[in-house]
Amino acid sequence: MDITENIQYKNKINQYIENGFLVEKQFLDPVLLQDILSQMQLIFWTQARKLDLVTDKTVTTEDVMIALFNHDFTIFKNCGKQVQHLIDVWRLCVNNKMIDYLMNVCGITFPNICTRPVVMFNNAKLAKEDVYHTVPFHQDAQSMKGSRNAVVCWIPLLDVLENLGPLNVVPGSHLGELVADEIDDYGFGYVSEDKFNKEDVLSLPCQLGDVVFFNS
Repeated sequence: MDITENIQYKNKINQYIENGFLVEKQFLDPVLLQDILSQMQLIFWTQARKLDLVTDKTVTTEDVMIALFNHDFTIFKNCGKQVQHLIDVWRLCVNNKMIDYLMNVCGITFPNICTRPVVMFNNAKLAKEDVYHTVPFHQDAQSMKGSRNAVVCWIPLLDVLENLGPLNVVPGSHLGELVADEIDDYGFGYVSEDKFNKEDVLSLPCQLGDVVFFNS
């Protein structure tokens, strides 16, 4: 490691300590992530074919998911659970590059997985409640129940730019106490809008391969 790399390394550590998050551009191989997304989509396609839901009108994965959602919500929900247990999804959790980053930048001295991988897909046509496609401000620590310095690794499986509604964060909000309310029926610990200044909210548009590391 040369002196330039060492300075950049220290800068990242300081930024994480101060802001509570870091966006690493092109941290993971986009081809790998595309393959994982294809595996997830195949879960829904397989069930849709078994139920004869694949027709001339279901030509995209979104079409298939909507058809399955409307036809049998239980099967749709089980598909959503299954994609979280794909082998390649779990491999991301124990990826050496991820673990090294968590230890050397985020300060995790004894890495553990405190919650299963969570795969979110947000679409108003795939939601029985608004919360399932537009999640208000919350603190993951309330539901994760991990250590005080627990880290969430947020990995988009496609470009999540402003038109799709990227992740929003409040820099420095990790420095105070846990302000999220108790977990609601949806599993989120919401943060009331009077607990932060809207002017401080920062939008984090990401491209495939980017990873956001943030304090839970």
